[in-house]
Amino acid sequence: MQSPHGSEPRYESESPGEYGDEARHVLANHGGAMAQLGHVLRDHLRSWLKIRRPRDMAPRGPKPRIGAIIYRGEVRITVQAGLSDELWQWLLDAEWRELMYRPDRRRYREVPPSMVTRLIDALPESRERILAIGISRAAYRPDLRTMKRLAR
Repeated sequence: MQSPHGSEPRYESESPGEYGDEARHVLANHGGAMAQLGHVLRDHLRSWLKIRRPRDMAPRGPKPRIGAIIYRGEVRITVQAGLSDELWQWLLDAEWRELMYRPDRRRYREVPPSMVTRLIDALPESRERILAIGISRAAYRPDLRTMKRLAR
């Protein structure tokens, strides 16, 4: 049996079987949708049973760009202009990492931008205290469902 490329078929699945190429294409696409449905159901079941594993700490990386998100635990900071290499190294040592998961559905408390500015401008001796104040003032950002409820 010849393949479309002019040589013998390499796999049994390359030769047209009882149903032909159209059926194989439909079955492959249907299997993909079923696999995706399985992942969604498993994800909801794991959430419902509260059997989630905490994420491993991301590796140390280069200084993030302006507007990137860095996080530690459930707290996040939006990177502003002025973040020095030395401050980034200090944050890495304090276990802050750039958020690389997209889309990330987890909810984080956001450190206020004014506290981020104070952290960037702070002397190295006072960074820990300013960061602690910023974390204590961090609040959850309202999500879309909350915004819809408030609009009613």
